[in-house]
Amino acid sequence: MDALGVTELEPLGQIHHGAVLCATPDGRTVVTRPGSFGDADSLRHIVRALASAHLA
Repeated sequence: MDALGVTELEPLGQIHHGAVLCATPDGRTVVTRPGSFGDADSLRHIVRALASAHLA
């Protein structure tokens, strides 16, 4: 986040267990998730949720 110049995130909601969709002040989308959360399919579930939200 430092390399991208992101200094704050606004949480928008949880999109998968432990995965939080956030927005940066300049409108970029970021998903955060603790490394201890999720199973082997976690990333796939997050991508699916993002794709569904984008198409809605």
